[in-house]
Amino acid sequence: MAGQRWATIAVPLAVVLGAGLGWSGRELFTNPPAAQEGPGFSLIDVTEGTVGRSFNLGAAVAWSGGTAFPGAAAGTVTAVAAKNGVDVDPGDRLSDVDLTPVVVASGRVPSFRDLQIGVRGADVRQLQDMLRQLGFRTSPATGTFDTTTANQV
Repeated sequence: MAGQRWATIAVPLAVVLGAGLGWSGRELFTNPPAAQEGPGFSLIDVTEGTVGRSFNLGAAVAWSGGTAFPGAAAGTVTAVAAKNGVDVDPGDRLSDVDLTPVVVASGRVPSFRDLQIGVRGADVRQLQDMLRQLGFRTSPATGTFDTTTANQV
């Protein structure tokens, strides 16, 4: 009778203890699941206010054609002018970086270098044509970034 009572308590206790040890062993010795790949970008809400922390933010902009271009402006975003879902045109201000406006430019030659006095090329001519179309330039495009072009920019 005492042996039967002991078996009635010992068997369920051994089952519970064995299950607990099996579960804890599996949790301790199983490799964690692989981290899932993220979408490759981060969404960041920008709100007006004071800056308590700054960081570098690489940005890309895409449109329905699927083409994207990298944001090459380095610094702190100090203003955001573009509204979500609103079309932009050449010359429209997207944002300000370190209080300097970042505007839309469109053309066949991508903006691939810093333009400074003395630089020549198709990209400069394209910029001068855009400045003329926007009413900031009256003279024909020369393809040379001179002091007049710098002042117009």
